[in-house]
Amino acid sequence: FESRAFSPTLLPGQGLSRAAPGKRQGVVKRMTAANSATSSYSLPPSGGLLGGLFIHVAGRPASSSSSSSSSSSSSSSSIVQSEMPSLKLTYFPFEGIAEKVRLAFAVTETPFEDFRVPREEWPNLKETTPFGQIPVLEITEDDGKTKALAESGAMLRYIARRFDKTGTLYPIDPESLAEVEEMLHLADDLWREVLPLFLMKNGKQFKFGLPADWKEKDEVMSTLANHLATVEFPKYMKSFTARLEKTGGYVCFADQMTIADLQWLPICRLFESQGMGTLPAGLMDPFPVVKAWMNKMYENPQIRKWYEL
Repeated sequence: FESRAFSPTLLPGQGLSRAAPGKRQGVVKRMTAANSATSSYSLPPSGGLLGGLFIHVAGRPASSSSSSSSSSSSSSSSIVQSEMPSLKLTYFPFEGIAEKVRLAFAVTETPFEDFRVPREEWPNLKETTPFGQIPVLEITEDDGKTKALAESGAMLRYIARRFDKTGTLYPIDPESLAEVEEMLHLADDLWREVLPLFLMKNGKQFKFGLPADWKEKDEVMSTLANHLATVEFPKYMKSFTARLEKTGGYVCFADQMTIADLQWLPICRLFESQGMGTLPAGLMDPFPVVKAWMNKMYENPQIRKWYEL
């Protein structure tokens, strides 16, 4: 079964160079620390809600190799609850803003259901979400209590604080926490530069007060793409490069991965994939330090397994 609800050129994060487009859609994948085998199953037609279903199940580790110890880890702590809740992440069938959440689940080896809803089914779900948007993380505790958590940044922090046994993905001590939050917000700033282009590409120029038949759309999109590729993206990559050169390893610390790394990787993957046809090729080539960091991230066993590298 293949999901045909989306064209690979529609929205951010689909059709990336590190994993074949649609490679994991329509596949039930069960992963544990000891077994990463993938099995294919016949799923219902894409006309129903189950048409976009993708499940990723991972076993909890006895110890995590995702986050190495560092000078700041001694003052870090995590809040890991003994009971494992049922977790369901709902988002569209592409990476987008939910990918950092998926990576947090993967790195902490936390079982979750990755529900990828087809675009045509989204209107039926919209009114059931907290803020009329996705991603949404549904949390069901052992005692039956449920909570729907919105906002991908909140999910990212929640997963790290609750399920990271090492306590290093999201440090608690003020100095280390400030380092992580700084780079998280810088990534948010870059995403805001990207968003207008993709909204217009998907026919959502009405968010800017523009009509559906706006004649200048293609010309303006071309101008936005050129500005993003030649001005904004290089500016952010130079700052990102400087940070990586300073740490000599991961985004915030030399030998300690944090959720800042998990947020930056999908963004860099997006630009590496030409922004689904909206940006020129080779944007990452002038930034070898960033590319080396991406390769370092892909060396992480859980991330490598997630992207089936």
